[in-house]
Amino acid sequence: MAVDSSGDLPPFDRSGRVDSGGFSEIFKDPDHPDRLIKVFKYPLIGSDAERFHRLLDVRDWVRPSDVATLTSRFAWPIEWWGDNTGITAFSMSEAAPSCWFMVTVAGRTIKTLLQVKYLENAAWWRRRAVSSEPPDLPPDYRRELAIDWIDTIETLHNNGLAFGDISSNNICANLSASPTVYIFDVDSIGLPAEVEASQVRTIDWDAPEGLDATSRDRSLAALLVWRLFTEARTSYPKQSEQHHLDAVGATSIANHLEAAFTSGDADALCEVANGLRRLRSDEIASAALDRAVRTHCARFIRREAEYGSNARFVTANLEACKQLEFEQAIDEATHAERKRLVGRAAFAHPGYELDVRPDTGAYVRPTSVGQLRDLIYDAEFERLATNLATQGLGDLETDPWLPRAIQHALVMASQPAVEIVESDGRATISWPWPEASYVNAVVIDVTAVRHHLSREVVVRHAGDQTGIAVIESQTPLDGKVVLRLAAKSRSGRVFAGSEKSAADFTIAIPVTAARRLASTVRVASHHDAAEEPLRVQDPVQVAADLERQRHAVKLQRRRRIANVAAALIAAAGIGLFGWKILPVLLWETQPTQAVFASDRDGDWEIYVRRHGGAVEQLTFNDHDDRNPVWHPSGRFVAFESTYDGDWELLRMNADGTDVRSYTFNTAADADMAWNRPKPIPRWDLGNG
Repeated sequence: MAVDSSGDLPPFDRSGRVDSGGFSEIFKDPDHPDRLIKVFKYPLIGSDAERFHRLLDVRDWVRPSDVATLTSRFAWPIEWWGDNTGITAFSMSEAAPSCWFMVTVAGRTIKTLLQVKYLENAAWWRRRAVSSEPPDLPPDYRRELAIDWIDTIETLHNNGLAFGDISSNNICANLSASPTVYIFDVDSIGLPAEVEASQVRTIDWDAPEGLDATSRDRSLAALLVWRLFTEARTSYPKQSEQHHLDAVGATSIANHLEAAFTSGDADALCEVANGLRRLRSDEIASAALDRAVRTHCARFIRREAEYGSNARFVTANLEACKQLEFEQAIDEATHAERKRLVGRAAFAHPGYELDVRPDTGAYVRPTSVGQLRDLIYDAEFERLATNLATQGLGDLETDPWLPRAIQHALVMASQPAVEIVESDGRATISWPWPEASYVNAVVIDVTAVRHHLSREVVVRHAGDQTGIAVIESQTPLDGKVVLRLAAKSRSGRVFAGSEKSAADFTIAIPVTAARRLASTVRVASHHDAAEEPLRVQDPVQVAADLERQRHAVKLQRRRRIANVAAALIAAAGIGLFGWKILPVLLWETQPTQAVFASDRDGDWEIYVRRHGGAVEQLTFNDHDDRNPVWHPSGRFVAFESTYDGDWELLRMNADGTDVRSYTFNTAADADMAWNRPKPIPRWDLGNG
């Protein structure tokens, strides 16, 4: 059930801006003192708007305990403004008073959010410009903050979502009686495939390559815990450096932190939280269990009682496990069985509230095995296929019943006929796309003389009425095309139908063009008619190619020998005559000044090493300035800066004055390079 727009954006004082970033601005909500309004510089449209509405509808598909976690730990959207074309703004809760603190920088005292970047960067507090003491956060508080952070990010993952842009800039500490996290930029949350496509990254927050969106979240979550404990802003988890965790008494989890960072493993990250729970004192552990009991939620109680040692913890753990088994049975039950089990809940343990996923009746999107089986029993195959193609089904996509259900839906879509137009060197295949929107792909198999040449998935684009694929060959080819309708999930999984459309084709080419026995299948549409083809080669031609490669290697060796001989001759010439010009070259290329970036004062600033060795700081601010580049004339320095929330390109004089911005936009601009001007020829005509 989508939350309706609240209409036109209410009038508010734009001069009272709370914060600004590359994509949005934040203001106070005039109608709700405890809320803020986030106004987008560019409206959210299309898939971005779709993922935002998914967050607004969270109560329709997430269990109550997870709703409580998401809406209290994140700046979760409450209402939105816009129209059918896009979302222009939304409201969210303002951070609690315990998330703020006072800091004095350069003689000016301000009230600001206690972002984790202030807790992970001990060097920042030693800056000459900072005259405040760092917040008092003893080891016990840091451990509790880390536990809450891991529990929060795993709650997000358990509901099929990913965060993406994890850094200490968008997470702050709520130093109430029990420390918790409060996380900004909730509009970056989405399905893992959506988060991977957005490619949002923060400098100095790099996860190992090759991780998917969820694993990358876990990797960066482990990195944040490591830096929170070590207070070293640019360090990375290593078991060999576990002594850095001595201050918080957490050396025993160093290996789990390293494993979670390098692989994004869920078990390793959970073991970090469990290891921190084992380090609790009896007093802190009892207080955590008391808070869980007050929620009447079996999941929270079991999480805190599992690692206790006295009889109270053991009893609470056993009772919570029984309640969880009952709730799991409800989640996995069919619609009729669910009603019966929910009726029994009234006679269950009075200390618990039923914490199961919502029963939406028609299931806008199934979120449990029971709901999936309900839709299959009710022959809601088209509904399932629509959910799969538009939103994805998360872990349910691995259910063994799902492929057959999707095949039933694809049968209802009617298999299209295939038409082939033959010409020299190619055969163009076309087919009409069915009206069913869940048919968003086809699978094409190309065979020739009982050999399977290739398989290609052709994706349907918005507005497409006709699909096109092109088969190209540089030799004559007689083959067969087999086409099957398919539904492709947001996760990338393709579910192909059982019915097929087949057609034979013949490709004839001029004899002069028959140089290689190789066939290609190229996907094309009216959107992109020149996509890179998928090449399939004949074994006979592979042998011929190898022979040509051997010949090419021999030629390359001969060229290398010739180049080495030329280099030896040149070296001999330099040895005879080069000593005369070498001193001049060395003198002209020796640098007299060096410009560089350093975080020696807590954040990245630009410095210059003058002639003689003196180091001078050129920039003074609270944001990052990186990658300085000299102008060819030596008069200016270009650099990258996050002064407006994202990376922009700036220029200043060589002495740090007259700072100007070359770019100002919502994208990340980097890698500045000066174009060395060409010398202007000067002619001396003399008197003649």
